[in-house]
Amino acid sequence: MRPLLLSGTRLSEADLLLDVATNSAPAVQFERSIKFSTQGIAWDRFLLGMAGDAFDLAATHHLATRLGMPDDLQEALDTAYQPPSTVLLGFERAGSRYTYKLYLEFWGQLVSQVRRSGAQSAPLLLNIGFKWDLQDPGGTATTAYTCYPMLTVPRILERIGPLIPEREFLLTETARELVLAAARNAEVADFVYMEAVEAGVRHSFDLNLYKGNLIMMDVGYRLTRLAHQLCPDQSVHLLEHVGGCPLGHVSAGMDRAGDPFLTVYFEDELPKPGP
Repeated sequence: MRPLLLSGTRLSEADLLLDVATNSAPAVQFERSIKFSTQGIAWDRFLLGMAGDAFDLAATHHLATRLGMPDDLQEALDTAYQPPSTVLLGFERAGSRYTYKLYLEFWGQLVSQVRRSGAQSAPLLLNIGFKWDLQDPGGTATTAYTCYPMLTVPRILERIGPLIPEREFLLTETARELVLAAARNAEVADFVYMEAVEAGVRHSFDLNLYKGNLIMMDVGYRLTRLAHQLCPDQSVHLLEHVGGCPLGHVSAGMDRAGDPFLTVYFEDELPKPGP
């Protein structure tokens, strides 16, 4: 089994989140991710999903409190809460900073609405994310993820282009190549597409590519090329250790710091909290 963090470094902050999650509800999915940006390559990131029926508002607050969610973000959680299909907890290390994330996903509500509306379905809220910096109580963010149902692959490609600055051609090209590779390999290329917006500059997309039935090794050379272009002094040798993992999502655009980025998510085995 691989270590909890791909860097191989054990962190109590990551272990705490994993321990809280696994003692709150059965895990339904564990995803790692690798974020590529002009600021470097961030390896130590993961998401853990749990069935939402275990989380009414009180249980969600209990989870958030155990992880130190600031009061202002808990107030935002109160305002935004509706019964979720899935609750996800996330961890990210960027340099010396650590971030926790809590997401509510409303997949059941979205499916019901799309079935009623069919091809005329309007964009719908799919996820809402609450994020806080463990070192900076004021470093909070709330992100809305709007799904655009039933988009064809050509329409997806049209939408993602403007989200990445023209000067970052390789980011756009890599995102397009991942989408097209998944579409070629899928029996039916009906991918779930959403866009994320935060107050300020954050605007990006997220595309679920699981139906493409690709593994990380299938797109490894594209990611290696991107890493070399953005961060030639950082190695991507760790890709060889996750090459057999299913490719899950691709996300790209502008992050909250105003930096262009591309992130790939992949499913992995759920690790155990350390000693």
